Amino acid sequence: MRRCLVAILSSFLLSAVAAHAGSIPTFTANQGTATVTADPLLLVNGFVDYNFSGNGFSLLGSGTIGCGFCVSGAPGGYGPLAPGMTIFSEGFDLLTIGGTNYAPVLSVFTGTFTFGPNFNLPTRGQTTFSITLPVTFGGSISPCLASPEPLPGDCVSGPSGSVLPPLAAINFNSKGTATLNYTQQNGLWSFNSATFTLSPVPEPGTFLLMGSGFTTLMGLVWRRRSSASKLRAAL
Repeated sequence: MRRCLVAILSSFLLSAVAAHAGSIPTFTANQGTATVTADPLLLVNGFVDYNFSGNGFSLLGSGTIGCGFCVSGAPGGYGPLAPGMTIFSEGFDLLTIGGTNYAPVLSVFTGTFTFGPNFNLPTRGQTTFSITLPVTFGGSISPCLASPEPLPGDCVSGPSGSVLPPLAAINFNSKGTATLNYTQQNGLWSFNSATFTLSPVPEPGTFLLMGSGFTTLMGLVWRRRSSASKLRAAL
C-alpha cells in the first residue's frame, strides 16, 4: 500500500513539473510607442520601430507594417481611412524579462494591432495635414528566439526538430493615441509618418494608493470646512 501511494505521488509530481516546464510567462503591456515612417520606394506600406514595456518585461524591435492609413497619391477628401495597423517583426528584436536579455527575437503579432475612428483627408489647399486620434491597442505578441542562419526570422528548433515555444505571451488591451502626418504635392496626398503612443496604465497598487490619498484629502477638506463653520457660529 505504501509503495502504491509513493508511486502515485511521484507520478503526480512529475506531471506537475512537466506542466510547469511547458508554461510561459504572461505579461501585459501598459506603455510604449510605435513610430512609423513611409517607404519612399513604396515596396511596403511602411517601416516601424517599437518599444513596449510592462511589469517584468520590455520589448524593443522593428519591422514593417500593413495599415489602413498608408496612402500615396490620394486626392483631396479621400477616405474613409482608419488608424488600423498590423506589425511584422524583422526578427532582430530584444526582449528583456526580469533582467535577462534575449536576442535576436522574432515577435509574432496576432491580428490587427490598433483600432480607431475613421477620418478623411482634407480638401482645401494646404500642403501638410496632421491628425491625432484615440486608438485601442489589442491582440498579443508571441516572441520567440530567432536564428540568423540561414534566414532571418526563423525560430530556433529544439532537439527533436520541433519549433521551441515562445519566450512569453504579451497581451495588449489599453488605450492610447495615434498622430498621423501627410504631405500634399500637386493636389495629391501621401502618408509621411505616424506615432502611436500606448498610455501608461497604473498598477492595481497604484489605484489603491490613489484611493487612499483621495480619502485622506477629502477628510482634510471636511475637517477644514467643519472648523470654519464652528468658527463662524462662534462669531
